[in-house]
Amino acid sequence: MVGFTIASEEQRGPLKHVSTQRIFGYGSLVSQRSIEIPIQSCKPSQITGFRRVWREPFTRQDRTYVGLALQADDAAPPIAGVTLEFGETDLPYIYNREKSYRHIVVDAVDQAGNVDSTITFEGLALPRGKAVIPVSYLAVVLYGFEDIFGAAGPDLFASETSGWEQGVALDIERPVYPRAPANLASLAKRYLPLIERYSHID
Repeated sequence: MVGFTIASEEQRGPLKHVSTQRIFGYGSLVSQRSIEIPIQSCKPSQITGFRRVWREPFTRQDRTYVGLALQADDAAPPIAGVTLEFGETDLPYIYNREKSYRHIVVDAVDQAGNVDSTITFEGLALPRGKAVIPVSYLAVVLYGFEDIFGAAGPDLFASETSGWEQGVALDIERPVYPRAPANLASLAKRYLPLIERYSHID
């Protein structure tokens, strides 16, 4: 069932008929620093059947930004991320955090070839008009990929992700992402060469 959704087009929120405490994270959930509950296990993995895209819109400070989302595409190459396992009582935290997404089921394959049935989050909305990627969000994602996949992690993420043409906003003084790290300014400087290779400063 790799990359196959069993949710209806209207599905949002927890999939009550699915018995799994595993989540596939492909964006900010890759960064364990951004998760405020205990993680029982975390392992690098990948899924197929989707593209990772900058497209999930949200508005802050009178400007429209985009976060990450999955978009179904059977021809897309695999997407790297992590399989996270949580205690049953902690899952509502994750469901609430990702409440704007449609919750779907995918098979995640780890580096040893083991397959886990996981829940992940597919975007439904599209931005209207101009939208930009906030560096406060992007830095969390890149830092997470660096933690998990090493020095090549940020480029791995960027090369597998679409939507960079929208540009990146340097919201360093007033971060719009609520889990922005305290060292955001230094991280933004650190990842600026990558941003300039894949996108542009807006």
